Amino acid sequence: MTVAKRARCKRVLLGCVVASAGMVPSIALAQSAPGSASRQPGPALRAGLDATYFSNMTRSSEAEAAARGLSQSDVRITPKVDLDIIKRIAGRHTATLAGSVGYDINMRNTRLNRERVSLDAGLDLDLPVCDTGFEANFARRQSDLGDFPGNDPESGKNAETFLGGSARVTCGSVGGLRPTAAVRYQTATNTLASRTFNDHDVLSYTGGLMYQSVALGEVTGLVRRTEVRFPNQPLAGGSASGFDSTAYGVAFSRNIGARLSANAELTYAALDSRLGGTPGFRGMNWDVSAKLLVGSRLELTANTSRLLSTSLLIPSNYNISSTYSWAGRYALTGRVNLEAGYTHLYRRFIGPTRVIGTPLTRDLRDTGYIGARYSVNRRIALRLRATRDQRTGGGPAYDFVDYRALSSIDVSL
Repeated sequence: MTVAKRARCKRVLLGCVVASAGMVPSIALAQSAPGSASRQPGPALRAGLDATYFSNMTRSSEAEAAARGLSQSDVRITPKVDLDIIKRIAGRHTATLAGSVGYDINMRNTRLNRERVSLDAGLDLDLPVCDTGFEANFARRQSDLGDFPGNDPESGKNAETFLGGSARVTCGSVGGLRPTAAVRYQTATNTLASRTFNDHDVLSYTGGLMYQSVALGEVTGLVRRTEVRFPNQPLAGGSASGFDSTAYGVAFSRNIGARLSANAELTYAALDSRLGGTPGFRGMNWDVSAKLLVGSRLELTANTSRLLSTSLLIPSNYNISSTYSWAGRYALTGRVNLEAGYTHLYRRFIGPTRVIGTPLTRDLRDTGYIGARYSVNRRIALRLRATRDQRTGGGPAYDFVDYRALSSIDVSL
């Protein structure tokens, strides 16, 4: 099975670990980034240095930042090493290690200095009857201050840690019906004592039947069961709070000619909360993305999704997240690429489990950016990016506007 086909199997079976904008992994429908068939065996190491100006690092008003003992604006320097290592084993099997290891150094808000680590290790076995894969994931970072109320004096003291693993198997020959199954486990924890209440464990397992053909691409009927538990939220009788979700649906992946590719997953989800008085969820979820190549210079991508998630910081049993996004990249010359993108995120938080400061029940987040990348030579690349990040709908304690300017240099080792 090719690298690209393995990547599509992973998207259908496992979902993905998403850790952005204060969100933790989607527990129902999120998809991992597509694999690239152009990746070749061998080490790919890059050393980099990012310098980012934040007009509102604290995601709050200037007065609230001062009350926290923080400066609203700041400059962050992040030295890092990025890696993307692929190793062929016995000609058929593949071991991978990808991710980034860095450290955030803030010029003013030094108490926010912290490691920023994200690593994914994988092993794909191309066996005679079944293709089997294993993955392990680790991430650790400073929490997004936007997910603390602006008047919370403890914000900035918390680090988030994610640790997980997964296994999957797909049997049968390429080009027909193929049964598939997968299991994933992840634990997510906070270091701040008042936030360990939201520590949680996620266990999901998926079964499906995949059909592959040149005309249709890949179509998979699937069933996914997800169990989320908050070990520090005991219920009467000693069991842990959380929720259980079962999703039924279909996933689709196809290259339409040489210039257009599409991936889609559509499911009906039934979620039942274990927390008394918290409403469940019944309805359709989706995750649809497409990529279009226009001529030889322009690449466009778009995505829309509605997913069920749980937050590591915001006290809630679960949340419903709707996202719309697009991105574009244009090759101005052989060395200069221009980029732009926009994301609209709407979240509703269901079942507040504990009130810490001002509760957050819903929010809107709009993020847009423009940038450029210049390849000095085959080893050195420079990048500039300007970003506007705004949240509304959360009330004065959560709403903010932040302007960021990034400059970076990457050197291939």
